[in-house]
Amino acid sequence: MCLYALELDAQGGVVFCNAFLLHVAGWDLGSVRGKNWFDDLRSPDNPMPGERFRLGLRRGFIPPHHEATFLSHWGDRRRVRWHNTVLRDDEGRVTGILSLGEDLTEQRRAEWEERKARIQAEALNKVVRAVGAHQDMDELLCRVDQQLNRFMEIPCLMVALGHPEWRVVYRRGGQNRSPEPFPGEWAFFDRVLREGKPLHLPDGRGGGALGPHLEGLLKIPEVHSIMAAPLVFGDRTLGVMMALSTDSDLVYSSDDMAFFAAAASPVALALENSRLFTEMGNLAMTDALTGVANRRSLFMLGEHEISRAVRRRSHISFFMLDLDHFKNVNDRHGHRVGDGVLHHVAQICRRSLREEDLLGRYGGEEFVVVLPDTGHYEAWSVAERLRGAVEEAPFHLEGRPLPITISVGVSTLPGGSPRISLETLLDRTDQALYEAKRAGRNAVAGAPIPDHFVDTARLSSLRRRQST
Repeated sequence: MCLYALELDAQGGVVFCNAFLLHVAGWDLGSVRGKNWFDDLRSPDNPMPGERFRLGLRRGFIPPHHEATFLSHWGDRRRVRWHNTVLRDDEGRVTGILSLGEDLTEQRRAEWEERKARIQAEALNKVVRAVGAHQDMDELLCRVDQQLNRFMEIPCLMVALGHPEWRVVYRRGGQNRSPEPFPGEWAFFDRVLREGKPLHLPDGRGGGALGPHLEGLLKIPEVHSIMAAPLVFGDRTLGVMMALSTDSDLVYSSDDMAFFAAAASPVALALENSRLFTEMGNLAMTDALTGVANRRSLFMLGEHEISRAVRRRSHISFFMLDLDHFKNVNDRHGHRVGDGVLHHVAQICRRSLREEDLLGRYGGEEFVVVLPDTGHYEAWSVAERLRGAVEEAPFHLEGRPLPITISVGVSTLPGGSPRISLETLLDRTDQALYEAKRAGRNAVAGAPIPDHFVDTARLSSLRRRQST
């Protein structure tokens, strides 16, 4: 439908404008008739590209169709397709041009909205694919960050998770990413969590005291625009994802907020899957009774430590410890008490060992300890200390102490040795444990290793100390 009509003479002077064009442009015909369209009414938003049409009028050639934008007197831009006809006299001379305009503003706006929705859907699909391919939380959040920044610029991205102790688990911009306590005084986050819906501040300074508060906590110079979306899974709010602009020229629009909020849904699902994956992994790698590594993870991690020691040409030592007369505990007090004793001994061992040492349940009442970067005489000393700690901490059964002792076998793979499997090393350690049992239990015994690897004086001193 043609809504606008405009007639110009051969010099570009206005001859006629229909009422609708006059209304939209804010003109009246008396004031514009005779004025040169290209000189007097020329503006960046003029509905005709002036120089091209001025030249076309002189040559008698005007393009039959063209699109242009002009600014209405209400301030909105109207997109118009003009259909042009050159006017000539009986002798063929150009006398002017008649242009009929078809307003395409709403059509172009709808096309843009459709294209924008398609772009957003593609970007959101990329976020979904990115988070679906990773179970590790750090890697997952890095990929989310990358995909979000392909669609919009985010100078600072934060993700806070956890309950009841909230903590920031991802931060890029302002500070390095690291887990830390969730500050309870962050009213912005608290509001998102409480209301359970996205919160958008196009101008971060418009938040009153909130803007400076965030600036100080985030250690960034200035916050200009903020988007925050709750990470909701089912009926639980897992946390908050927040984007901050530190650039005065970067202000997040309502469309940006809508996309950011939509992206939070697959991110929440992926984070919940990551949590479950981690928990399942921990269950698969942990002995349910004692809370230490199970046999499967013990062998997997132990082989890794052996390879690391061989590569670095460093010592690595092993214990195998067994609870003395444990069968009597089960027979006399029942398996429930026996399970409690196993858990009790495991906790003593954990407190007595370093963080980098590996403690695992080998089977039944037997435990294995892997001590990286530990020579034979140091391992012997640790084993003796561990034996004493168990002896001095009886298990309490209905208020009565139940004495518990352990026997320990020690073996070492000296630095510079060729690689040996964990199974072979544990066979040696088991032989040492047998010697400790044969020596009367509640003892430590070591598997033999080449003399040039051992400080014999220190070992003799340890053995004498044990015998006394």
